Amino acid sequence: MLRLVHAWTLTGTDVKLATATVVAATVAGGGTAYVVTTAPAGTDRPAVAASVHGPATPSGSSAPSGLPSADPSGSPSPSPSPPATTLAPPAPAGAPAVPAPPAPASTPKVVKPAPTKAAPPPPPPPPPPDTQPPTAPPGLTGVQAGNYQFDPQVILDWDPSTDNRGVVGYNIYRNGVQIHVVDDGSSDDTDRTFHAGSTYTYSVRAYDAAGNLSDPIDVVVHTYAYSG
Repeated sequence: MLRLVHAWTLTGTDVKLATATVVAATVAGGGTAYVVTTAPAGTDRPAVAASVHGPATPSGSSAPSGLPSADPSGSPSPSPSPPATTLAPPAPAGAPAVPAPPAPASTPKVVKPAPTKAAPPPPPPPPPPDTQPPTAPPGLTGVQAGNYQFDPQVILDWDPSTDNRGVVGYNIYRNGVQIHVVDDGSSDDTDRTFHAGSTYTYSVRAYDAAGNLSDPIDVVVHTYAYSG
C-alpha cells in the first residue's frame, strides 16, 4: 500500500535549494518504507530518490525521524538538506562566459642595422680662376734677311715671358693684324708675306692657358726691295 506522506521545500539562506517528496509504503512484517525524492528548485534536473526504512507508523502519525513534520497550519517546516542530496544552484541564465586567457605575445625579432660605410671625403675645391696675364716678352728684335730677290723674310726674336701658371704661346701681329701663333715653346718667328720696300710694325703678345694676354712689345722693321 502506498500513501503520500508529505512534500516540502528545502531552503538555505535566502536561496531555494530543492523540493522533496516522501512516499510511504507498508511492507511485509508491519514495517513502513519511506521513499524520498528530491530535485533542485527551479531546474529541470532529474530527481534523486533515496529509501529510508523505519518502523511501522500508523496513519496520521508523525513522519519518521530525519524528515520534516508539518506545523498545525499544514505548512511544511523548513529542514536542512541532507549532505548527500545538496546541489549547488545553477549559473544564472545569460551570465557572460569566462574568456580564455590570452595567448602569450610573441617577442618581435630584433633586426640589427647593417653597418654603414664611411662616406668618401669630398673632392678638393677647384682652384680660383686665373686672371693674371703673363709679362710682356722683352728684347724683341726684327730684321730683314735672306735673298731679297728670291726669298725675302723678316726674322723676329724675343726673350721668353713669365706667368704665374705658365706661358702657353705668343701671338704675332703686323701693323696690328695677327699673322702668326707660336705655340711650340720657341721665342722667334719668320715673316715671308710682307711686301719688300715697305715699313712694318711687328708686335708680340704672350698668352696663358686662361687666355690672358700680356701687354704687346713692338719693333719697327724697314724692308728693302731688290734692285738689279
